[in-house]
Amino acid sequence: KAVENLYVSVGAFVPLVQKVGNDVALGNEVNAFVKYNMDALTINARVGTLIGTAYEKKDGYEKDGGFGFLVGAGVEYKIMDSLSVIGEVDYANGIYANRSTADNMDVLDFGIAVSKSYSNGKVVAGFEGTTNNNNAPVNAYHTAKDDDFGWCIPVCFEYWF
Repeated sequence: KAVENLYVSVGAFVPLVQKVGNDVALGNEVNAFVKYNMDALTINARVGTLIGTAYEKKDGYEKDGGFGFLVGAGVEYKIMDSLSVIGEVDYANGIYANRSTADNMDVLDFGIAVSKSYSNGKVVAGFEGTTNNNNAPVNAYHTAKDDDFGWCIPVCFEYWF
């Protein structure tokens, strides 16, 4: 029997071409997301993996076959029917976040937000912070040291009809 109010999603990305010329090996991704609703409280968790990717070692030499991972959790609490508070935290190792095992490449992200729903949309605003600034370009090595801490004020407007 299925568990009521439980949502589970698993996905995979397997590139047909693992490496083209001198490009970075993409690696395979397998990700999972779980969400459970309980009256006013919703709990979620996620796991992401990057398997067999190229990465730059601490000593600067390229290596294939890296294993990167991300784990995270979050909660949403409904204060009223249309008002919620959201909190999340994620950790990613250096290979997952920056394709590198150099020092200070692991990333810890966290955020807190308030969500106001309407009959045909919602507005969400919050604060988000990240260690090591987590700004590696996609499919590229990232061994340069960024700011120790980066932050932003995300604002989201949704409208549906």
